[in-house]
Amino acid sequence: MLSRKIGFKTFEGFHGMEVERVCDMLVTIGYASVEWDMAFFDPRKTTSAQRKKLRQIPDRFGLEVSDISVQHDYVTLSEDERRDRIEHTIECIHAAAEAGIPAINVYTGPRFWIKGNPSLRWDIPEGKAWDIVLDAYGRMLPVAEKQGVTLLVEACFGMVCRDFYTTKYLIDHFESDYLCINYDASHDYLHGNDVPWVIRQWGRKIKHVHLKDAVGTPGFPERTFTYPLPGDGGIDWKAFFEAFDDIGYSGAFTVEFEAMNYYRNILKADPLKAGRISYQRIESLLSK
Repeated sequence: MLSRKIGFKTFEGFHGMEVERVCDMLVTIGYASVEWDMAFFDPRKTTSAQRKKLRQIPDRFGLEVSDISVQHDYVTLSEDERRDRIEHTIECIHAAAEAGIPAINVYTGPRFWIKGNPSLRWDIPEGKAWDIVLDAYGRMLPVAEKQGVTLLVEACFGMVCRDFYTTKYLIDHFESDYLCINYDASHDYLHGNDVPWVIRQWGRKIKHVHLKDAVGTPGFPERTFTYPLPGDGGIDWKAFFEAFDDIGYSGAFTVEFEAMNYYRNILKADPLKAGRISYQRIESLLSK
Protein backbone atom coordinates (compact mmCIF):
# COMPACT_ATOMS: atom_id res chain seq x y z
CA MET A 1 0.00 0.00 0.00
CA LEU A 2 1.42 3.37 -1.01
CA SER A 3 1.77 6.01 1.70
CA ARG A 4 -0.08 8.58 -0.44
CA LYS A 5 -3.82 8.34 -0.96
CA ILE A 6 -3.96 6.87 -4.48
CA GLY A 7 -7.39 6.47 -6.03
CA PHE A 8 -8.92 5.35 -9.30
CA LYS A 9 -11.63 6.93 -11.41
CA THR A 10 -14.21 4.57 -12.86
CA PHE A 11 -14.52 4.56 -16.66
CA GLU A 12 -16.17 2.52 -19.39
CA GLY A 13 -14.58 -0.78 -18.34
CA PHE A 14 -16.37 -0.65 -14.97
CA HIS A 15 -19.79 0.31 -16.27
CA GLY A 16 -22.42 -2.29 -15.51
CA MET A 17 -20.48 -3.76 -12.58
CA GLU A 18 -21.91 -3.99 -9.10
CA VAL A 19 -20.50 -1.39 -6.73
CA GLU A 20 -19.20 -4.13 -4.42
CA ARG A 21 -17.21 -5.69 -7.26
CA VAL A 22 -15.64 -2.36 -8.22
CA CYS A 23 -14.62 -1.68 -4.63
CA ASP A 24 -13.23 -5.18 -4.17
CA MET A 25 -11.13 -4.85 -7.34
CA LEU A 26 -9.70 -1.49 -6.33
CA VAL A 27 -8.89 -2.54 -2.76
CA THR A 28 -7.27 -5.76 -3.97
CA ILE A 29 -4.93 -3.72 -6.19
CA GLY A 30 -4.09 -1.33 -3.36
CA TYR A 31 -6.15 1.79 -4.05
CA ALA A 32 -7.33 3.94 -1.15
CA SER A 33 -10.09 5.96 -2.84
CA VAL A 34 -12.54 5.96 -5.72
CA GLU A 35 -13.96 8.66 -7.97
CA TRP A 36 -17.32 7.64 -9.41
CA ASP A 37 -18.36 8.72 -12.89
CA MET A 38 -21.87 9.51 -14.06
CA ALA A 39 -22.62 5.97 -15.20
CA PHE A 40 -22.82 5.11 -11.50
CA PHE A 41 -24.17 8.37 -10.12
CA ASP A 42 -26.42 10.17 -12.62
CA PRO A 43 -29.46 11.33 -10.58
CA ARG A 44 -31.63 11.06 -13.69
CA LYS A 45 -30.85 7.36 -14.03
CA THR A 46 -30.26 6.18 -10.46
CA THR A 47 -32.25 6.20 -7.25
CA SER A 48 -31.35 7.94 -4.01
CA ALA A 49 -30.70 4.55 -2.42
CA GLN A 50 -28.33 3.54 -5.22
CA ARG A 51 -26.37 6.78 -4.90
CA LYS A 52 -26.07 6.46 -1.14
CA LYS A 53 -24.52 3.02 -1.66
CA LEU A 54 -21.74 4.72 -3.63
CA ARG A 55 -20.71 6.26 -0.31
CA GLN A 56 -21.67 3.45 2.06
CA ILE A 57 -20.21 0.42 0.27
CA PRO A 58 -16.72 1.92 -0.23
CA ASP A 59 -16.72 2.65 3.52
CA ARG A 60 -17.08 -1.06 4.21
CA PHE A 61 -14.07 -1.75 1.99
CA GLY A 62 -11.98 0.99 3.59
CA LEU A 63 -12.19 3.16 0.47
CA GLU A 64 -12.70 6.90 0.52
CA VAL A 65 -15.02 8.48 -2.05
CA SER A 66 -13.10 11.52 -3.29
CA ASP A 67 -15.73 13.05 -5.58
CA ILE A 68 -18.14 12.55 -8.47
CA SER A 69 -17.03 13.24 -12.04
CA VAL A 70 -19.84 15.22 -13.70
CA GLN A 71 -17.94 17.13 -16.43
CA HIS A 72 -20.68 18.82 -18.44
CA ASP A 73 -20.00 21.29 -21.25
CA TYR A 74 -21.83 24.58 -20.70
CA VAL A 75 -20.62 26.21 -23.91
CA THR A 76 -23.17 25.12 -26.50
CA LEU A 77 -25.02 26.91 -29.26
CA SER A 78 -28.35 25.56 -28.01
CA GLU A 79 -29.92 27.57 -25.20
CA ASP A 80 -32.19 24.65 -24.26
CA GLU A 81 -29.21 22.29 -24.09
CA ARG A 82 -27.25 24.77 -22.00
CA ARG A 83 -30.10 25.19 -19.51
CA ASP A 84 -30.49 21.43 -19.25
CA ARG A 85 -26.79 20.90 -18.53
CA ILE A 86 -26.82 23.56 -15.83
CA GLU A 87 -29.95 22.05 -14.27
CA HIS A 88 -28.44 18.57 -14.51
CA THR A 89 -25.34 19.78 -12.65
CA ILE A 90 -27.52 21.37 -9.98
CA GLU A 91 -29.33 18.04 -9.62
CA CYS A 92 -25.91 16.40 -9.14
CA ILE A 93 -25.01 18.92 -6.43
CA HIS A 94 -28.18 18.08 -4.50
CA ALA A 95 -27.62 14.35 -5.03
CA ALA A 96 -24.00 14.54 -3.85
CA ALA A 97 -25.05 16.39 -0.70
CA GLU A 98 -27.76 13.82 -0.01
CA ALA A 99 -25.28 10.95 -0.49
CA GLY A 100 -22.64 12.57 1.73
CA ILE A 101 -20.13 13.07 -1.08
CA PRO A 102 -18.22 16.34 -0.63
CA ALA A 103 -17.35 17.40 -4.17
CA ILE A 104 -18.09 17.10 -7.88
CA ASN A 105 -15.64 17.51 -10.76
CA VAL A 106 -16.81 20.04 -13.36
CA TYR A 107 -15.66 21.43 -16.73
CA THR A 108 -16.42 24.62 -18.59
CA GLY A 109 -16.56 23.38 -22.18
CA PRO A 110 -16.72 23.10 -25.08
CA ARG A 111 -15.45 19.64 -25.98
CA PHE A 112 -15.27 20.55 -29.64
CA TRP A 113 -14.35 17.00 -30.68
CA ILE A 114 -17.81 15.76 -29.69
CA LYS A 115 -20.32 16.13 -32.50
CA GLY A 116 -22.63 19.11 -32.05
CA ASN A 117 -20.30 21.10 -29.79
CA PRO A 118 -18.80 24.36 -31.08
CA SER A 119 -15.10 25.23 -31.36
CA LEU A 120 -13.83 28.34 -29.61
CA ARG A 121 -13.12 31.24 -31.99
CA TRP A 122 -14.28 29.24 -35.05
CA ASP A 123 -17.91 28.66 -34.05
CA ILE A 124 -18.26 30.98 -31.05
CA PRO A 125 -16.25 34.04 -29.96
CA GLU A 126 -14.27 33.42 -26.81
CA GLY A 127 -15.84 36.44 -25.12
CA LYS A 128 -19.31 35.05 -25.67
CA ALA A 129 -18.15 31.67 -24.39
CA TRP A 130 -16.85 33.33 -21.23
CA ASP A 131 -20.22 35.05 -20.72
CA ILE A 132 -21.89 31.65 -20.95
CA VAL A 133 -19.47 30.05 -18.49
CA LEU A 134 -19.74 32.85 -15.94
CA ASP A 135 -23.53 32.70 -16.17
CA ALA A 136 -23.51 28.92 -15.67
CA TYR A 137 -21.24 29.03 -12.65
CA GLY A 138 -23.17 32.00 -11.30
CA ARG A 139 -26.24 29.76 -11.23
CA MET A 140 -24.56 26.60 -9.95
CA LEU A 141 -22.20 27.98 -7.33
CA PRO A 142 -24.83 29.42 -4.94
CA VAL A 143 -26.49 26.00 -4.85
CA ALA A 144 -23.15 24.33 -4.14
CA GLU A 145 -22.43 26.80 -1.35
CA LYS A 146 -25.83 26.21 0.23
CA GLN A 147 -25.48 22.42 -0.03
CA GLY A 148 -21.86 22.36 1.17
CA VAL A 149 -20.62 20.66 -2.01
CA THR A 150 -17.39 21.89 -3.60
CA LEU A 151 -17.22 22.41 -7.36
CA LEU A 152 -13.82 21.17 -8.55
CA VAL A 153 -13.17 22.87 -11.87
CA GLU A 154 -10.74 21.12 -14.19
CA ALA A 155 -8.88 22.80 -17.02
CA CYS A 156 -9.04 20.90 -20.31
CA PHE A 157 -7.60 21.58 -23.76
CA GLY A 158 -9.91 23.35 -26.19
CA MET A 159 -12.13 24.73 -23.42
CA VAL A 160 -12.68 28.18 -21.98
CA CYS A 161 -10.69 27.04 -18.93
CA ARG A 162 -7.86 25.14 -20.55
CA ASP A 163 -4.75 25.91 -18.48
CA PHE A 164 -3.64 27.71 -15.31
CA TYR A 165 -4.12 31.24 -16.62
CA THR A 166 -7.62 30.79 -18.04
CA THR A 167 -8.79 28.82 -15.01
CA LYS A 168 -7.43 31.45 -12.61
CA TYR A 169 -9.76 34.01 -14.21
CA LEU A 170 -12.78 31.86 -13.28
CA ILE A 171 -11.55 31.20 -9.74
CA ASP A 172 -10.73 34.87 -9.13
CA HIS A 173 -14.05 36.03 -10.56
CA PHE A 174 -16.10 34.23 -7.91
CA GLU A 175 -13.69 34.05 -4.94
CA SER A 176 -15.67 31.24 -3.32
CA ASP A 177 -14.44 28.59 -0.90
CA TYR A 178 -16.73 26.20 -2.79
CA LEU A 179 -15.09 26.75 -6.18
CA CYS A 180 -11.75 24.97 -6.14
CA ILE A 181 -9.42 22.99 -8.38
CA ASN A 182 -9.32 19.43 -9.61
CA TYR A 183 -5.72 19.49 -10.79
CA ASP A 184 -4.89 17.49 -13.91
CA ALA A 185 -1.32 18.27 -14.96
CA SER A 186 -1.74 16.77 -18.42
CA HIS A 187 -3.65 19.82 -19.71
CA ASP A 188 -1.25 22.38 -18.24
CA TYR A 189 1.64 20.38 -19.67
CA LEU A 190 0.11 20.39 -23.17
CA HIS A 191 -0.20 24.19 -22.97
CA GLY A 192 3.40 24.66 -21.88
CA ASN A 193 2.63 25.67 -18.29
CA ASP A 194 5.31 25.01 -15.67
CA VAL A 195 3.49 22.26 -13.78
CA PRO A 196 5.34 22.37 -10.41
CA TRP A 197 5.09 26.18 -10.38
CA VAL A 198 1.36 26.01 -11.15
CA ILE A 199 0.80 23.55 -8.29
CA ARG A 200 2.51 25.95 -5.90
CA GLN A 201 0.46 28.89 -7.22
CA TRP A 202 -2.83 27.07 -6.65
CA GLY A 203 -1.74 25.85 -3.22
CA ARG A 204 -4.69 24.99 -1.02
CA LYS A 205 -7.15 25.72 -3.81
CA ILE A 206 -6.34 22.22 -5.09
CA LYS A 207 -8.79 19.83 -3.43
CA HIS A 208 -8.41 16.83 -5.75
CA VAL A 209 -5.80 15.59 -8.22
CA HIS A 210 -5.97 13.51 -11.39
CA LEU A 211 -2.91 11.46 -12.27
CA LYS A 212 -2.58 11.45 -16.05
CA ASP A 213 0.40 11.89 -18.34
CA ALA A 214 0.50 13.59 -21.73
CA VAL A 215 2.66 13.98 -24.79
CA GLY A 216 2.20 16.35 -27.74
CA THR A 217 0.59 19.75 -28.21
CA PRO A 218 -3.03 20.98 -28.02
CA GLY A 219 -5.02 20.22 -31.12
CA PHE A 220 -7.00 17.04 -31.67
CA PRO A 221 -6.90 13.85 -29.54
CA GLU A 222 -4.75 11.08 -31.01
CA ARG A 223 -3.57 13.41 -33.79
CA THR A 224 -1.52 16.08 -32.06
CA PHE A 225 -1.39 14.59 -28.55
CA THR A 226 -2.22 11.56 -26.48
CA TYR A 227 -2.52 10.48 -22.84
CA PRO A 228 -0.12 7.55 -22.34
CA LEU A 229 0.41 5.52 -19.19
CA PRO A 230 1.98 7.52 -16.33
CA GLY A 231 5.71 7.78 -16.94
CA ASP A 232 5.49 7.48 -20.73
CA GLY A 233 4.67 11.16 -21.32
CA GLY A 234 6.38 14.45 -20.61
CA ILE A 235 5.41 15.18 -17.01
CA ASP A 236 8.23 15.29 -14.47
CA TRP A 237 6.58 13.20 -11.79
CA LYS A 238 9.30 13.68 -9.19
CA ALA A 239 8.91 17.46 -9.40
CA PHE A 240 5.12 17.00 -9.50
CA PHE A 241 4.94 15.14 -6.18
CA GLU A 242 7.55 17.40 -4.56
CA ALA A 243 5.38 20.42 -5.39
CA PHE A 244 2.40 18.77 -3.68
CA ASP A 245 4.56 18.11 -0.63
CA ASP A 246 5.47 21.79 -0.60
CA ILE A 247 1.83 22.91 -0.46
CA GLY A 248 0.92 20.33 2.18
CA TYR A 249 -1.62 18.50 0.03
CA SER A 250 -3.14 15.50 1.80
CA GLY A 251 -6.06 14.65 -0.49
CA ALA A 252 -6.55 11.95 -3.09
CA PHE A 253 -4.36 11.42 -6.14
CA THR A 254 -6.76 9.72 -8.54
CA VAL A 255 -5.66 7.82 -11.62
CA GLU A 256 -7.68 8.91 -14.66
CA PHE A 257 -7.03 6.16 -17.16
CA GLU A 258 -7.24 7.46 -20.73
CA ALA A 259 -4.64 5.36 -22.56
CA MET A 260 -7.52 3.88 -24.51
CA ASN A 261 -5.59 2.39 -27.46
CA TYR A 262 -3.39 0.55 -24.97
CA TYR A 263 -6.51 -0.49 -23.03
CA ARG A 264 -8.23 -1.98 -26.06
CA ASN A 265 -5.26 -3.34 -28.03
CA ILE A 266 -2.91 -4.54 -25.29
CA LEU A 267 -5.04 -4.99 -22.17
CA LYS A 268 -7.94 -6.36 -24.24
CA ALA A 269 -10.39 -4.02 -22.47
CA ASP A 270 -9.73 -5.54 -19.05
CA PRO A 271 -10.39 -2.87 -16.39
CA LEU A 272 -8.65 -4.90 -13.67
CA LYS A 273 -5.45 -4.89 -15.73
CA ALA A 274 -5.87 -1.15 -16.38
CA GLY A 275 -6.17 -0.47 -12.67
CA ARG A 276 -3.28 -2.76 -11.76
CA ILE A 277 -0.78 -1.46 -14.34
CA SER A 278 -1.66 2.14 -13.42
CA TYR A 279 -1.04 1.43 -9.74
CA GLN A 280 2.27 -0.24 -10.53
CA ARG A 281 3.31 2.77 -12.60
CA ILE A 282 2.48 5.24 -9.82
CA GLU A 283 4.22 3.02 -7.28
CA SER A 284 7.36 3.05 -9.43
CA LEU A 285 7.21 6.83 -9.99
CA LEU A 286 6.86 7.45 -6.25
CA SER A 287 9.88 5.29 -5.48
CA LYS A 288 12.27 7.48 -7.51
